[in-house]
Amino acid sequence: MPKLSIIIPIYNKARYLADCIASVLAQTYTDFELILVNDGSKDASGEICDKYAASDGRINVYHKPNGGVSSARNAGIDMSSGEYLGFVDADDVLAGNMYEVLIKNLENFEADISICGVKRVSAANELHLKVGEELSVLTAGEALAKFFNGLILMSTYEKVFRRAAVDQIRYEPPLYEDTYYNFQAILASKKIVAAPEMLYLYMIRENSSSMAPFNQQYMNTLQLSNRMIGDCEAVSPEHVTDARLFSFNQHMFVLNLLLVSSVDKYPADYAIVRKNLRAFDSFYWGEKRISAKYRFGYRLFLVSPRIYSWLVNFYGLLIKSEHIVRRNKEKNG
Repeated sequence: MPKLSIIIPIYNKARYLADCIASVLAQTYTDFELILVNDGSKDASGEICDKYAASDGRINVYHKPNGGVSSARNAGIDMSSGEYLGFVDADDVLAGNMYEVLIKNLENFEADISICGVKRVSAANELHLKVGEELSVLTAGEALAKFFNGLILMSTYEKVFRRAAVDQIRYEPPLYEDTYYNFQAILASKKIVAAPEMLYLYMIRENSSSMAPFNQQYMNTLQLSNRMIGDCEAVSPEHVTDARLFSFNQHMFVLNLLLVSSVDKYPADYAIVRKNLRAFDSFYWGEKRISAKYRFGYRLFLVSPRIYSWLVNFYGLLIKSEHIVRRNKEKNG
């Protein structure tokens, strides 16, 4: 039985899939099974999966009707047999030693989650995202605080999870699935280890949903943040304030996306975000950890939404925000 199960959900990724699979097969850590879940792709993704499976006995392919990324990941979890679980997006690539580093740290520190850094690569720039400059070993409480503060990413692709800790956890659509899976996994863990090495390459493509100006999935983050506040109140009350700060930051982020995308297109969503933000007023005055950007932005928005909207769009143009670049491309056809 392989020690590590690597799960890749796939939907219409034929253009990038070969590079992704090749980077997994080239790992210096070799005791793994690779589960390719073809989630009803309409392009050649399924054929590519079958071709690789025929040439490497570590690969298992599951073809299923389209059900979304969470459904595909859950199918992969149910098929898997490894002691550890890893997840990869089908259009990304891995450094050759990623799983060697992650599993070495997991085992050396007897951790339940092992994390590495991420290079977020677009045509315009490369952003480095990591928990810290040095290797760190965290309790679940310490990790949860860093998760809510954005130092531990909401994604699952740069992590390895010990099955014994997360075996009862599944991805839950339509919420922001990676975020809630991470949240539950941290709560279920005793120890988390985070390495500073940048070993996962998250590739931002022209059609990446994460760079869309606005879509309904972003509203799901607001529902999720409220759910996590409730969960913390029930099982981790010392982190309720952290969860509320996370919710405030998510509301500001979604507000900015709405303003970039055009409030006129999403009036009901804008009304919800505006109403929710007004309810944060007392929290705002008592919370010192709000960033300077959001602290200034929140007050300006309450005083003059029109001026704040102009400022957000002007700043986005100034820094060539990927969201605004995508918006302008869509406008111009």
